[in-house]
Amino acid sequence: MAWRPRSSSWTGWTTRWQTLTVKVVSVPLLMAATEAGSPARQSLAQQLETAMEVASADGQLSIKDRLYAVRTRIELHKALHDVEADEVPDTLKADAREIVAWAQQAASTPAERQAMANYARYTLESAGLNRDAEQLLLAEIERSENPYYFMPALADYAQARGEIDQALAWLERAYRESTGPATRAQWGYGYLMGLLEMAPERTEQVEAVALEIVGELTDWVGHTPEQ
Repeated sequence: MAWRPRSSSWTGWTTRWQTLTVKVVSVPLLMAATEAGSPARQSLAQQLETAMEVASADGQLSIKDRLYAVRTRIELHKALHDVEADEVPDTLKADAREIVAWAQQAASTPAERQAMANYARYTLESAGLNRDAEQLLLAEIERSENPYYFMPALADYAQARGEIDQALAWLERAYRESTGPATRAQWGYGYLMGLLEMAPERTEQVEAVALEIVGELTDWVGHTPEQ
């Protein structure tokens, strides 16, 4: 027997689920548990669409939940119609832009803005709006307390356009501006892997970055008190 929710409608679950709206992987479950073109899939998809429309406008839900409610609707459309992000209809693109614009206004504290930028980025990317996502991150870099978190994503956008020097510049900047031994090791590794992937011919630069990372880790371990 195909899986189905206990309730006859998902709409009533919206408030109770809150942060679980996406974590329960509703779209993959729906697609796996129903057959293509079946009445069950059509019915459940409509209920999920309705529930997510309600959630995206629910003022009691968090910024993340409202953003991801729209993202769920986008992912549902893509799954049902077997299309890629750049084939998402304009109406859903407009919904993504609208909820992100609201989120940018609603997020006030540094922590809220840091989280909002990530969730908003994923929502925009889901709808094929990578340029919008890039502009959002560029704006947040100017006000974030930890801007280096956004720089690898900016490097990805630049790389996708074939702007290798710009992509590597973002990865290097993320490494240079990161703080804390573990974080610097992580971002340094990302920069090193970027060099190896995008510019393996720059052997001297690769070697210099690798030695720098190892040197920092060695210094950190050497200054760590014994337990």
